[in-house]
Amino acid sequence: MSEQPNVAALCAGQILALLLPADRAGAPPVRDLAVSTAEAATEAPVLAQPQLQPVDIVFIADPVHEPALAGARLGLEDSRRSTRVAGLAPSLRDFTVPDAPTLGAALSTTLGDGAGFFVLALSDELLNPALDQLSERDVLVMNLAAAADGRRGPPCVGGAFHIAPSLAQREAARRAAGMPDGEVLLWVPGLQRYAAGQLTSRFLTEAGRSMRSEDWAAWFAVGALARALAVERTADPGAVRAWLGADTTRLHNYKGAASHFDPSTYQLQQPLFVRAGDGSIATVPAEALGEAPAALASASTRPAAASCAPR
Repeated sequence: MSEQPNVAALCAGQILALLLPADRAGAPPVRDLAVSTAEAATEAPVLAQPQLQPVDIVFIADPVHEPALAGARLGLEDSRRSTRVAGLAPSLRDFTVPDAPTLGAALSTTLGDGAGFFVLALSDELLNPALDQLSERDVLVMNLAAAADGRRGPPCVGGAFHIAPSLAQREAARRAAGMPDGEVLLWVPGLQRYAAGQLTSRFLTEAGRSMRSEDWAAWFAVGALARALAVERTADPGAVRAWLGADTTRLHNYKGAASHFDPSTYQLQQPLFVRAGDGSIATVPAEALGEAPAALASASTRPAAASCAPR
């Protein structure tokens, strides 16, 4: 006996087909919303990456100090993770300036672009016109090389921080070391204590040569700026200046006790090294140099317009 069609089942199927959307009623079924992981990765829009705020750090050097750019680059690289977490992306713009007109042009260009942070590796003769040009701007300046006492102190220029030891500090270091004719250094490549060998090794890998005093100064300056940017989470020079100049701020230096900027002079308080003619080296702790030597304190209290000249 032949099988009879199930009339009830056929009717139910026809009714269900009428109730479903057209693409499910007899047409090939549409894909389910639960697509495969591979399909999702291919077809879903890529999630937007967090927008990082660019921050220009302008590095300007005369030909003698231009090699210190290698230290600045290492300082930036060492700080990249912390600034990225803060939503900032600092980068270096570097200029080599042989004379005052070239320096003025570089400053005008970068100021016109809105730069707020300047790392200057210049002689005293070039630092003075640079600070004069920057003195009316809301910018932060790091001095890596010039030693004249007369430019120390916030009244001379709003925001000039000095990594280079002043003449007064250098004299104090020589006295403390008992080497009146010794050469004052910020860094010695053979230093191994305080994990200094790690910094020396990283610099050697990046630059292909040993780290010198000006390299350390550039590394420290850019690293200090980046640290302040990361802590304050802003590229506002005023906020960064306030953090760096606070008497509670301490900055790692690979030389022992952490460094800080003296609030009255913006002079870095740091251990120094003095090398005698026979090559022997003495270490002078920061406390032996004094917080604010008299020459610096007196220079920092004079009016800016008349007193900011080399001494």
